[in-house]
Amino acid sequence: MSLLSRLFVAVATALVGLVMASPTWADPPTITHFVDQTAPGERIDLSEFSPAMDCGTAHVELTFRDVGTMRVYYDGGEPIRIVRFHKGMGTLWLIDDATGDVLATETGSSPSTEIFDLRAKTYTTVGTTLHNNVPGLGRVAQAGGRITYRLLSFDTSSLGDPVNLQFDLGDEPEILFASAKSTGGLFDIDWCSILEAQV
Repeated sequence: MSLLSRLFVAVATALVGLVMASPTWADPPTITHFVDQTAPGERIDLSEFSPAMDCGTAHVELTFRDVGTMRVYYDGGEPIRIVRFHKGMGTLWLIDDATGDVLATETGSSPSTEIFDLRAKTYTTVGTTLHNNVPGLGRVAQAGGRITYRLLSFDTSSLGDPVNLQFDLGDEPEILFASAKSTGGLFDIDWCSILEAQV
């Protein structure tokens, strides 16, 4: 091989190395801040959604405020990853059916992050989704950790409304990874007994 040929190969190899080492810059993420909450002075009657929230002569209602930030990451103009952070705060109200009086309340908070990976087709929740302590009873509700599910579909046209993202995990979501502890979801906990114990 001639000196000129060896020099050409060396330069070409160096250029390929530089190109391969150069970072690929993804599109910058879009950032959207949002608030979701019950209207002032209004509560949601949870007994309309679950018989477990009907406590006989009383029922459970809810007020909440969820403040969050959604980041959407793109590659070539296409969304590839959505990260939605929430700081949720809520109050459960035990309401007397006959009088409408408030008999007891319970307040909790739940900072958490949701990650939608559209390439890997996964949905991950990280953080706390329930956290409630009651004086004299201790921690009555706890759900937190990291759980990754198979993401069946995600409607990217819903990205304009960070509160109501449209996605599907299926009727029986497939858990791919779990490092979490839970006393159950909101409707799995005996809130009637917990609230009645405070009356």
